[in-house]
Amino acid sequence: MDVINVHGNKGLTNQEISLTELECLAKDITKLPKLYLPYVAEADLLCLATGIFSPLHGFMGKDDYLSVTREMRLKDGTLWPVPITLPVPLEKETLIKNANYALLLNQDQEACAIIRIEELYFVDLEEEAQSVFGTTS
Repeated sequence: MDVINVHGNKGLTNQEISLTELECLAKDITKLPKLYLPYVAEADLLCLATGIFSPLHGFMGKDDYLSVTREMRLKDGTLWPVPITLPVPLEKETLIKNANYALLLNQDQEACAIIRIEELYFVDLEEEAQSVFGTTS
């Protein structure tokens, strides 16, 4: 039987963590900073977690974000036309800047994921709209 590769000729991304890592995180879950997901980010999270957005391994870092908005490709050259980012309110930036992980809560304030914080960066939403959609309206 032939295996069908997903977009980018890579296999589905696996977002599971080890039981040991989960146990370590669970001990400190109440101490993690909390981020509430807007509906779009919640849908993106589901797509990332289930491999629908393969080859992405998570929300885009700055290099991928800039490459996608400017060239419609991930930094490795894989075609990807729309940025997948996690918006962080400015008032939460200080809270998570020095954290390694954050707890993501859905619109019902239920925990739905723990995210490893790798980088924070600012985006120009007007520039993004113009680049991705060809308009700012």
